Amino acid sequence: NKEEISIQLDSLTEEERRALRQSRFSSPPPATPSPSSQPRLAHPGGPVATNKAVALAKFLQRKLQEPGGSASLDPNLVEKAVQDAKSALYAEGNSKSTKRVRHVDSFSDDIE
Repeated sequence: NKEEISIQLDSLTEEERRALRQSRFSSPPPATPSPSSQPRLAHPGGPVATNKAVALAKFLQRKLQEPGGSASLDPNLVEKAVQDAKSALYAEGNSKSTKRVRHVDSFSDDIE
């Protein structure tokens, strides 16, 4: 009860009281990750959905329709983006690749 707690607190030294007050307001120690737990994967074993090629095509089409849009495009960056999109398209057929890629035209709620 409260009287017993009060008597116990009265018997503490000033240093013990200070330590008790500090312990009430200190943050708990950070949780250490269990060594047996595996890291979480976004797509464990499933295909990664991408619309990289479609998005790039729409972006370039929109840029080329703008007045002076082609002047604002850096040819080196466009070439790199095209190569990245091609490598994503062909990654699915590559037998050495461990990740599976599912190409979509757009993202919607009806995911396979």
